[in-house]
Amino acid sequence: MSGAKDFAWTKTYMALADKLADYRYNRRELIEKIAEAFAAVGMKMPVLEKDSYPEDMDPFTVFGVFSKNLKSANRQLLLKFFANVFGIDTEVPDRFTGLPILNTFGAAFYALKGERGEKDIDNLWETFVASLELAKDASPPNRAKFSAAFDQAQTQKKVKWNLTIGLFWVRPWFFMNLDEPGRRFFMKHLAKSPEFANDDVNLKAAPSGEKYLALCDKCRQAFARGSSGLPSFPEISAKSWKDVPSAPKKGRWNSAGTSDADDLEKPAAEREEGEKENDSRTEIYDKAAFLADTFLESEDYDALADILEHKYNLILQG
Repeated sequence: MSGAKDFAWTKTYMALADKLADYRYNRRELIEKIAEAFAAVGMKMPVLEKDSYPEDMDPFTVFGVFSKNLKSANRQLLLKFFANVFGIDTEVPDRFTGLPILNTFGAAFYALKGERGEKDIDNLWETFVASLELAKDASPPNRAKFSAAFDQAQTQKKVKWNLTIGLFWVRPWFFMNLDEPGRRFFMKHLAKSPEFANDDVNLKAAPSGEKYLALCDKCRQAFARGSSGLPSFPEISAKSWKDVPSAPKKGRWNSAGTSDADDLEKPAAEREEGEKENDSRTEIYDKAAFLADTFLESEDYDALADILEHKYNLILQG
């Protein structure tokens, strides 16, 4: 079982979430602060729009820009400056056990400008604020508010299972991370707990907000009773990647150096100071393979391909 220091990152992430809530209606300043943090560490802002500089941003994407495929040392340095510019008074963690990591191209939770709905980013803010309120007070009104916001966000481009990852980032002791390893781990282990004995749990499609909350509720009940063998969602997230089958000898390689195209996110603890070198064999990496490895839509791929054609290079990883 992991120690308390392994999950010290949760305190920093929750503190940042509290600070971000203050910028719901002041997103211009929020983006300026994020740019300031990136500039302080000598890193470029991730490409989140066609013109590379975002005009708007949701809070989950804020977490996404430093919870993507970075070396642990770079993530720690970036978090240090985030803590400084946002006035967060917590010790910056030196390890990120159980932290789900997005694919390099999957940092944004919204589609490119002109391809997203007018209210898409507002809807993500609504889900974010509702999640903080629910974690603080799980009253029926707060539950209904969260479920409605969750369901609305799930109808948008670029929002799939990654929404549960974002919720886990902001309140990791209340919300379950349902990335691909997490879903596999749940079905193999937690679904067998007495709390789910009368349920027909199916995680082949993203659940509704109410079903997602019911899943989280029953998991916490299992933690309290000791029937799951695990004490918390961060522990599950950490264990889920230790339970991932070994990668096959042949297959596509994604940007994290793994060969299972379904494994889009990987805990930082599993990659330590950088990713292992990819296999020396040559693999054909076409549009279909790229889309399978990311949360992007076909239109996003076309936009990136257009940028590459005209600029001749892309920054894939900070």
